[in-house]
Amino acid sequence: MTEPTLNMPLVQAIQRHSQTKPHSFHVPGHKNGSIIPTGLEDFKNILHYDLTEIEGMDDLHDPTGPIKEAQQLLAKYYQASESFFLVGGTTVGNLAMVYALCEPGDVVFVQRNSHKSILHAVELAGVTPVYLASEVDESTGIAMGVTEEILQEALQNYPEATALIMTYPTYYGVCRSPEKLIQRAQQAGLLVMVDEAHGAHFAIGEPFPVSALSVGADVVVHSAHKTLPALTMGSYLHVGERLHANQITKIKRALSIFQSSSPSYLIMASLDAARAYLQSYTNEQLTSTIASIQAIKEGISLIPQLEVVQWEKSGYSYDPLKVTIKSISSLSGYQLQELLHHGGIDVEMADEQHILLVMGLEPMEKGELCSVSFLDY
Repeated sequence: MTEPTLNMPLVQAIQRHSQTKPHSFHVPGHKNGSIIPTGLEDFKNILHYDLTEIEGMDDLHDPTGPIKEAQQLLAKYYQASESFFLVGGTTVGNLAMVYALCEPGDVVFVQRNSHKSILHAVELAGVTPVYLASEVDESTGIAMGVTEEILQEALQNYPEATALIMTYPTYYGVCRSPEKLIQRAQQAGLLVMVDEAHGAHFAIGEPFPVSALSVGADVVVHSAHKTLPALTMGSYLHVGERLHANQITKIKRALSIFQSSSPSYLIMASLDAARAYLQSYTNEQLTSTIASIQAIKEGISLIPQLEVVQWEKSGYSYDPLKVTIKSISSLSGYQLQELLHHGGIDVEMADEQHILLVMGLEPMEKGELCSVSFLDY
């Protein structure tokens, strides 16, 4: 059976350009991969994707061709009003949305356990932040997110507030359902901006948590590179249906300020392909992936010094691509991370008690986790 051809406007435009074997009298200096420094010979097969704004390749900051078409397909898949490619990671999306939609002096509610890019955005925009504490999971000490009760108290104390800036899900992929919080904020007249860096794949649906975009958030930023097959620094910014045209125009201007005037076509091509990958993702792939993650968790559970946190019993929503492992030995999470690194296994992050594994959207092997010696701990 022949697989259907995926529609990737930017990827296909670059490929058509490359097939003509053009002579490069433009930047970048590697000249379509013909000049490669010693030691980077492996780059030869990818550098022809690293183009610039030449004829036919469109312009990220004023798209009219394949980039525009690719972003329209992205918005359609995520059911957004408009969507944009980001080549500076979710960081640039967070900076742009706050800078564009808030005025200097505005009182805005900010989830206390936000990424530093949100804190930088608050500083750059000149707003007055009111930091809202997150509910904390008692068994792990991990902050889950703002509750409706905390928001209601903040609204009573600061009725002049104009926006709520959320982080959803947590780094650990665990979260409170955002729907009621978003509804309450919007009922109070707040704009809702969401750093959903770790949820680019939530659009697949169950068993993943719901995306904040699908339950009414005004702006959502996704790190495509975290869980999708996109290059590092590749992210998406999505606009919800409530924003007015002038607000979208402000976002576009902010993106032109914070994003490079020479955006990476390698990153943009990977963003186009990552969207097509998601759009073609099958239930069979999902079933196989979830089964492989379960097998890995069962293997880890056989190690006496480790405990897999059973988020499914916590009452919170959780992302099955994230596996939180608790040390029940003399090792801290940081020491466990170091021990595994020396055993050839690199994990996403560590805290005092835990390490975090991030899986992909395809089945993964167990690896050699069980071969690392824990006998002395």
